[in-house]
Amino acid sequence: MRRDPSSRRLLLLLATAGLLVVVFVVRWIAEKPTEIAQSDFVPLQVAGVILREGHAAQLYDPVLQSRVYAAVVQGSHPGTLFYIHAPIAAVLMVPFTLAGLDAAFRLWGLMQLACLVAAVVIAAQAAHVPRHRGRVGALAAGVGLALPATLAMLLEGQDVGMPALLLACAYAAMRRRSPLLAGALLGLAALAGKPHLFLGVAVWILVWGDRRLIAGAIAGVAGAMLASLVAVGPGGIAGFVSALESGRSDFPNAQESVAGLFSAWTGGGRISTGLTVVVTLAALAAVALAARRGAAGRISLESSLAVAIVLSLLCAPHLYPHDLALLAPVFAWMTVAATGRDRDRGRALPGAALFALLGVWVVLAVCLSVDGSGTLPAGAGSLAPYALVATALLVARPPSVLGKGPGRGQPV
Repeated sequence: MRRDPSSRRLLLLLATAGLLVVVFVVRWIAEKPTEIAQSDFVPLQVAGVILREGHAAQLYDPVLQSRVYAAVVQGSHPGTLFYIHAPIAAVLMVPFTLAGLDAAFRLWGLMQLACLVAAVVIAAQAAHVPRHRGRVGALAAGVGLALPATLAMLLEGQDVGMPALLLACAYAAMRRRSPLLAGALLGLAALAGKPHLFLGVAVWILVWGDRRLIAGAIAGVAGAMLASLVAVGPGGIAGFVSALESGRSDFPNAQESVAGLFSAWTGGGRISTGLTVVVTLAALAAVALAARRGAAGRISLESSLAVAIVLSLLCAPHLYPHDLALLAPVFAWMTVAATGRDRDRGRALPGAALFALLGVWVVLAVCLSVDGSGTLPAGAGSLAPYALVATALLVARPPSVLGKGPGRGQPV
């Protein structure tokens, strides 16, 4: 029996994405104890230990963190990487602190990878197309997972998987016309670790204009704040706010946002801040436009929300390669959307729309790889901001075969 050419091409793309994911996992398994002790996972472990030992109110105390940090790494890493994530992430870490650093790193990585896998699967299933559903869904999941940000998340032991899963669930809720639930999930995602990555998403929620979506977001944020208050108390909350205000990176040229780019160009200072503010306002205006067009049905929900997430990352105060793992569910649902657009136009798969999306994916992947290699001059900054702009421009497309999504005022 002769196989459909479209199926063969989809399987080839799927095999390529799957191979990349396998390479990521193998590299993560090969992580040495000395590398683990120098990773971003250590501050998470430190935060979990502080909570487990009953010092929740002093969670963000730099002196206490330094002391616990030294005990955790046992001299394997000089200096201290401070914990500045939201309190909820520290609460999630507590059970993992019962294991040693190496074992906790592996278990935590497995959980984050499982969350990321669930995120791309949920996103792909929520944005399904009838024909080639199984292969398209698998390809969408593979494209989302194969971004180098997944490897960076694993190697650094970062906590990006859980927010990515909540983003995917929020998208699925919007597809099912449940804006109240979607808003709650987005609010919870913002406070699950890194609120500074969700500024554009907050603008998108407000401008979309559905009162149920806004009410859900308020409820999600309030619930997360209440949980944080219960976990660390008023003193811990005050420490978190102080840490956010003072938690500037010591390595601005390594950042993937416009803030890091302009800092690299100018050396920091008022000029860098001014340029960052101007571009951030422009990015948020673009998010507002995408939200308004999405609510009116002029572009798809997929495109509108994707623009919001991509530009949220672009204008984040600080952004690192592992943070871009938040794009995994975005690339998953946009892969399905592009496939649907090609099928609607009667093209063999993969068609022009899917190739365009894969093209910008390759550009972003290459930029992340080059940035991570450290080969660029310090004054050049990072390449990822340019790729994020290209991604935002590509995904801001008219409605696909998936339909207009649950725009404002449509029945649920």
